[in-house]
Amino acid sequence: MAVLCGWASIDERGKIRGGKAGDQTGKEVKTGNWYYFHQTYCLRWKDEEKAKKYAEVIKALCNNKHIGYDQNQRTSLFNELKRLDWDYTKLKKDVECDCSELIACGVNCVLKKAVIPSYVYTGNLSSILVNSGYFKKLTGSKYCHIESYLKVGDVLNAPNHHVISVLQNGTKHDATSNSKVAEPTLHKGMTGSEVKKLQANLNDLGFRDAHGDKLILDGEFGTCTKEALKKFQRKCKIEADGVYGEISYIEMKALIGNSK
Repeated sequence: MAVLCGWASIDERGKIRGGKAGDQTGKEVKTGNWYYFHQTYCLRWKDEEKAKKYAEVIKALCNNKHIGYDQNQRTSLFNELKRLDWDYTKLKKDVECDCSELIACGVNCVLKKAVIPSYVYTGNLSSILVNSGYFKKLTGSKYCHIESYLKVGDVLNAPNHHVISVLQNGTKHDATSNSKVAEPTLHKGMTGSEVKKLQANLNDLGFRDAHGDKLILDGEFGTCTKEALKKFQRKCKIEADGVYGEISYIEMKALIGNSK
């Protein structure tokens, strides 16, 4: 079953600016099935209850015909919701937004305050959501190229292009990976179980940090993990950029194997 998502799309004339306020076609801000638009980040709420509330808010905003699409007037939804103390159920005025502004408004309605600024756009959205303290960043094909592992409330972002919100759980949203090998893409600054798995993989293969020490399995991709990864990449004769991507994953899988 396809996963339902919500997003701001295009105005009534098929353009990005200059149309009438409000949803003239019923499709300017809408819900629809998940699709691939070259997304590279999945931003996931740390609090599941807030994630569920966020999905509820986004769905309501998508179904509110007072909300249309226009990049020139993108902050009018933000400003009206702020005036209403972020009570989205009271929105009765024709306003406009774009895809990233819809995300900001959805988050702020959940939190009942302007945590995400109106100047947010797809290029800075990921960092702003993570820096708010309410989201964690997930990357790799598992979260970006397929819908199975997505959870209610996830935000999928293709920087400088587009962003959508996930309104339903994927079929494998609660599945845990049995793979011994860390899944890509991982890089400095990231945290989580896949980073911890990568650290264990590097330790098992004998790749140490710049001081020759084993990596601490703390799930934090810092300088030590990057240095050990670069040693692994040089050994495999691939680009030693310190980023654990698809090529590094293939090489790691060949050496570590898979328990599936």
